[in-house]
Amino acid sequence: METTFRGDCSHLDQCDRFETQSARFIAELGQVDLEAPVPTCPGWSVAQLAKHLGSVWAWAGGLVAARAPQRRSPSELGVVRPGPDPAELATTAATTLAVLRAADGGAEMWAWGADQHVAFWSRRMVHETAVHRLDLAAASGALLSLDPALAADGIDELLANLESAAAFSPELANLRGDGAVDLVAPDQGRSWSVQLVPDGFRVAPTAGGGAAQLEGPAPLLCAVLNRRAPLETPGLHVDGAVALVELLYRSLAIS
Repeated sequence: METTFRGDCSHLDQCDRFETQSARFIAELGQVDLEAPVPTCPGWSVAQLAKHLGSVWAWAGGLVAARAPQRRSPSELGVVRPGPDPAELATTAATTLAVLRAADGGAEMWAWGADQHVAFWSRRMVHETAVHRLDLAAASGALLSLDPALAADGIDELLANLESAAAFSPELANLRGDGAVDLVAPDQGRSWSVQLVPDGFRVAPTAGGGAAQLEGPAPLLCAVLNRRAPLETPGLHVDGAVALVELLYRSLAIS
């Protein structure tokens, strides 16, 4: 799975993407009330969202700096978790970015996902940040559409790590059954498949012949697969065994 869904973007290219996404999140944060609720993260305020994302950046930077061979907590790494202040977040993002850029993307280390290399973390920070930009937009009432190529890579990355995410995403235990859901993004000429079997699920980088199909532009499809937009969103089309698509939607949760 690691190789199949790796994509064409290099570690340093992902670092550039992370720089862009983190800078945009911080700029957008400055335009939103920190006490505003985040509809896509029930129970969270914008301040809590910002603290969460900053902590994830800091943790990833600490792990990569240590080339951690196994999971280490932020406290074990001596990581300082930033507050929601944009200046604090900018410092954290810059520190993590510098650590990532200085590291060999092919260096082996622990990661919670399929790719046990530094490159896992540069890519993960891109999509962690992009998805939380969708959360920030939801809190402010703004409309946000991710870059289509980035969104397609986000779908690749989500599916690459889906089995590994079961450790902290208990809903995935319900993703089982009989039949495949084809995911189609015509704007990027891409498709994927999630095959449900009695003991769980399998994923593939191309689709065809599924019992159900979920189709839409890559930015919308990425948002829906991350549960940041409903299945009923205009522009998204569901065909075939609707119940399978609904089961897939209910079961997905990573960022």
